[in-house]
Amino acid sequence: YDIKLKAHSIQNDEGYDIMRWSGLGIVNKKFNFNSFLIDTDANIGLDLYSIQGRPFSDKNESRYIDRISSGFSVAASNQYGLTNNGSELVIEPKIQISSFFSPDRTAQVPNRDSSDFRNDHANLFLTNQYQGRDNIQTNQKIDFGLDNELQTGIGSFSFFIGQSQRIGGTNDNILNSNSSRQSDFINEFTWEISEKYNLSYNSLLDHHDLEENYTSLELFGKLYGINYDLIHRSINKDIINDNND
Repeated sequence: YDIKLKAHSIQNDEGYDIMRWSGLGIVNKKFNFNSFLIDTDANIGLDLYSIQGRPFSDKNESRYIDRISSGFSVAASNQYGLTNNGSELVIEPKIQISSFFSPDRTAQVPNRDSSDFRNDHANLFLTNQYQGRDNIQTNQKIDFGLDNELQTGIGSFSFFIGQSQRIGGTNDNILNSNSSRQSDFINEFTWEISEKYNLSYNSLLDHHDLEENYTSLELFGKLYGINYDLIHRSINKDIINDNND
C-alpha cells in the first residue's frame, strides 16, 4: 500500500494563483493464477483547491473546490520464453481493465499538471492515465500491450507495442481529444549494443492511417569516459497548442 499527502502553492502560473491539498491512498496486490500474473490496484483520493487568481480569459468564478475520486484496475500478464543457439527471446502480453470515478470538475479546475497529456508506455497501464491531480475524470478503459526482449550476440533488443481503448467516461481538457476513444498505437524499440553505442526509437501512430503523431530517435552511450546523448524528436501540430509542426 502507499499513502501520499501533498500541498502545492502555485503562484502566477499563466495568471493562476492556486493552493492545492491532495491525499491519495493506493492498495496493490499481485498473485499468480495458473501461469498468469494477476495485478490488482485500488485507490481513493481527495483534492481541495483554493483558487485565488485566474487570468482574464478564464471566466469561471469558482474559488473553493473539493473532489473525491476512486479507481480500480485488474491486469493479467504472462511470459513466454524461447531459446535457440545462444539467443533468448521473452514475450510478455498484458491486458488490463480499469475504471475511474470522479465528479466532473474539469470546467472549474485549471489543468496545470497534465495539460500536455498523451498516452505512452509509461502511463498506459496506470489506473489514472492523466497522472496529475488536476485532470481527473470518470473513465473506463481496456489497455493492452506486448513486450518483447531478445538477447543475442550483437546486443539486447527490446520492443513494445500497445494501445488503450476507452469504453466509457469522458476525455476532456487535453490537447488531442480522440473522439473515437482509441489511443494511438504506442511503439518503442531499443537496441543496447554496448556501453559505447545504444539506439532507441519510439513513436505514436494514428490508429486510422498509421501516420506518425510523435517520434523520438535517440543515440546514446559513453565514449572515453564521457556520456553522450543525441536526440531527434518530431511532434505533430495536432498534439501541441499552436499551429507549428
